[in-house]
Amino acid sequence: MIDVEFITMSDVSRITREMDNTDKYRMKWGEDYCDRAGDLWSKGVECYSKKQVSGICLDDLIFISNYHYCIGPYLGSSEDPLLFFKWIFSEINKLSQQ
Repeated sequence: MIDVEFITMSDVSRITREMDNTDKYRMKWGEDYCDRAGDLWSKGVECYSKKQVSGICLDDLIFISNYHYCIGPYLGSSEDPLLFFKWIFSEINKLSQQ
């Protein structure tokens, strides 16, 4: 269980490293990795903006969190990145308890 209430970016760095499942997706998607990773990440961001996780499985949420940690700093967003990570880690917690 990830404690999201007082999470910091240092915690996010550690958590994403510990849960990194990127290699699984690289193997699964092969040459289509870049396109499919971007598509999956976009789906996650869209769900975040709507505050819902409709049909996104646990492994996909973990991948999205890792992908967002890697590319987030280059997006130029003025939003606090911790808001996204608190949301996605909360969703990961919910699915982990099922």
